[in-house]
Formats: sequence, C-alpha cells, structure tokens
Amino acid sequence: MHGALPVRWPPPALALRLPLQALAVWQKPSDLYGRDREWETLCDFVSDPCPGARLAVVRGHRRHGKSILLRRLSAASGGFYHQAIEGTQSEQLQDLAHAITRFAKLPDVPSFPTWRQALNALLVLSGTDEPLAIVLDEFPLLVASAPELPTLLHDAVEERRTRGPRSRILVCGSSLSVMASMLTYAARPDSESRTDLIIDPFTCGDTTRFMGLQDRPDVAIKVHAVCGGVPGHYTDLLAEDLPRDGSDFNEWMVRGPLCVNRPLLHEAARLLDSEPHLGDRALCLSILAAITDGENTTERIGRRLARSLQGIAEPLSLLAHLRIVERRTDPLRVHPPSWHIRDPLLRFYAAVLRRDWARLEQGLADRVWHDAQDAWRNRILGPHVHDLARAWIARYAEALTGRPLRTIGPTEIIDRAGGKTYRIDLAGVRTEEGRDHVAVVGEARSWDRPVSMSELERLSRIRHLLARQEHALPHARLVLFGFSGFTAELLQNADPADVILVDPHALAAS
Repeated sequence: MHGALPVRWPPPALALRLPLQALAVWQKPSDLYGRDREWETLCDFVSDPCPGARLAVVRGHRRHGKSILLRRLSAASGGFYHQAIEGTQSEQLQDLAHAITRFAKLPDVPSFPTWRQALNALLVLSGTDEPLAIVLDEFPLLVASAPELPTLLHDAVEERRTRGPRSRILVCGSSLSVMASMLTYAARPDSESRTDLIIDPFTCGDTTRFMGLQDRPDVAIKVHAVCGGVPGHYTDLLAEDLPRDGSDFNEWMVRGPLCVNRPLLHEAARLLDSEPHLGDRALCLSILAAITDGENTTERIGRRLARSLQGIAEPLSLLAHLRIVERRTDPLRVHPPSWHIRDPLLRFYAAVLRRDWARLEQGLADRVWHDAQDAWRNRILGPHVHDLARAWIARYAEALTGRPLRTIGPTEIIDRAGGKTYRIDLAGVRTEEGRDHVAVVGEARSWDRPVSMSELERLSRIRHLLARQEHALPHARLVLFGFSGFTAELLQNADPADVILVDPHALAAS
C-alpha cells in the first residue's frame, strides 16, 4: 500500500538545474511578461562590442509579442524603433524619414528617393561609438513594395561589418515566408554577423500564469486548447475575458471564441492570410481539416483530397516551413511520418469554426458549440492533452531517466503470442549502447473520468512486453496523465518509485 499522490514534478532532489545566465545589460521591464531568454538574447546582440554593423532577424506568428518586446528593448537601450506602414514605397520612405527626424532631432526632414539612401542614413544613425538598436518592425510590409530590400540591407550590413558605427539592425515580421528571405545569406562563409530569433508561443505553464488560472488547471488546459500560448489572443482579442470557473467554460466559449463580434473568431484565417507565399490557400485549408480528422499521413491526406503524393507533399512542406504543421515519426516502427497542427487555434479553426461558419455568422454560437462536443473532445482537447503530456515528458526527461530522450511519440506494440496489438500514447526513446530503448511509457487521458487501476495494469503489461521484445529497458518509467484525476484505488496502490501520476495542476504548470 504505497499511498502515491499526484506529483508536482520534479521533486526537489531531481529538480532540473538550469545554467546561470549572464545578467542582461538592460533590466527587463516589469510589464513584459516572461521572455527572459529572448530579452537576454536581444540585449547580447545590441550590446555586442564588435565594431561595425550587425543584423538580427526576429520572427514569429501574429500576436506572439514581438513588437512589445522590441519596443521595450528600444526604450531601455535608447534605440530607434520604427513600425512600417502598408503603402507605396515613396510613402514608406517618407514615413521612415519623419521617424528618423524625430529620433535624431533633425531641423529638417531628409529626403530618401531610394531605399539605398535610407539604409545609409539608418546605419550611421547612432552618431557615436556606442552600439545602437535600430528596429524595423513589420518588415514584410516594406518588402511588399520593395522586393529588393532584403538584398540591399544584407549588402549594406556586409559593407560595414568591420567598420563604422556599431549599428545593430533588427528586422521583425509575422510573415515567416518573407522573413526567411532575410536568412538566405546565412550560409555564406563570409557572413558572421547575423542573429535569428524565433518568438514562439508561451508554454502551457507560462500561459496559465499569464492568465492567472493557476488555481483552475482544468480550465487553463481547456482554454489553452482553444487559444494556445499566444498572449495577444487573451489581451487583444478576448479583452482578458476568461472562464470564471469550470462551470462557466461553456458560456465562455459562446461569448468568447465562438462569438461573431469577437475578433478571435477571425484570427486563424488572418494567420494564413499573412503568408503571401502560401500558394493554394484552399488546398492548405483542406489539408488542415484532413489532419484534424485523423488523416495525418501524406498518403492518407492525398487520398482524402484526391491528390497525388507529389501534389500534397509540396504544400505540406511549405506549411511545415511556415511552422503551421510539423512532422513526427514513430519512435520504434518504420511507419510513414504523421503530420500534426502546431497552433491550437488553427486546430480549433479546422475542426469547428471553418465547418460551421455560416451559423456562427448568424450569431448561433450556442447551437454550434452544442453540436461540436464530439469534435471538441476527440479532435481538439484529446490531441491537445497528448501534446502537453509529450512536452511534459520532454521537459523532465533527465529527471525521469537520467538523460535526454531522443524522441517521444505514439507507437504500437504487437503481442504475437497473445494475438493483440497495444497502442501507446507516449513512448520516450533514448539511445543506449548504440541501440534505441524505450525509457518512458506514458498514457494521457482527457475524458471526464478519473484514471483507474486498470490503466496502470495495462501500462505495466506493455512495459513487460516491450522488455521481452528488447525494445524497452526493464526499469522504464511509467507515467500516467489524468486530466480528470485518479481513482482512490490507483492513488493508494501506485508505487511512486515506479509510477508518476501527473494531475492537471502539474500538467498546466509545465
């Protein structure tokens, strides 16, 4: 009788020790939540003592907080910040000239007939030997009217790489396809002065704390399954309106994400619209819908959409390049890779919003939500809990097994003697003595009932079978994720030295 309790993992003795980071040159403002690593990276870039110009690319999808991060950096360091406007090239150059005039306190507004002249002015803007942050935000808007701008900027920085003012140029944008054009020179052997910073969404733990839902972890996970870790979704699009408690979640869905008068309803479509190189947008939307329906291999997506493998492979590759989908491989078997949607809001859009757009526009959100319960549980919440569980195991892999894991994902185990096939939600594989072994066997349950002793017994059988087939280490850790908690019997009998029980508090905090 072990009396195991759900863990707030890791326990103190196994807590991860992160390396100490050097203090940032400028103190991060108190109103900038999180982003410690990103702040230090940008401070290091701007304060680089090397002579000459340097170039940084800051990219990430909409509303991840790129602009506020760069505005705060510019204010803290005394740098120049300019957010481009959508318009003609001449208007944009004039707008930049006015911004330079205000920053440098010039008596007259300069004239920039070409981008070459404007860049020359920017690169000598500091006027001193001190490094100066020069931010060009919404850079894709400038490229839209001046496609030659990335090349001109690269050449201008290269010309001043070892001489002249220590200009630290930071270009920023949400269109990943356009921002990628700034990285095409990164492989050049003479190019040593570039930084590429991707601003990712918050983790579920950071999002939970950002929303102030630490005492309502089940609500935090459900909200995260809809909106993801994008801070702007909560502050800008939902006006910080969140479920008051678990009983308010359904009403919140109707008054918030599904409400035609709330901008969140349209945000997923805008995310795709911001990518000018997306190509066949209709095909991409159909691909996302197929993935949410479980048709998640290239062959099955092609069959679903009546397209050849070649006709599907190219848009899938583009969607992966734009960080909209990602490819995952089976940890043990040589199976075709599966495709997964990275952004929870896009998954929600593909599974619910896009399919019922007409009724949503009529203001029938309550009916749409009533009819979407199966899709919510099976296509949104279930896969999202699996994603969170996978991230949890990856984060605490060393504390669980003593070393990092090579890969984590679902797999199948065939028991030929028993004539059964077992599917595992989470097999964490590490390489030992030249061979891959399962070091963690996990299951994630998201339905509305506690995880019972039968689930642990099943997981133990699978571990024994894996060890017998020489796929797993004999001491592989068992991890059970219980979105709705655990039965009293399981809590009483699970050996904490062998089994980790991860409750919603631990899952939402990671």
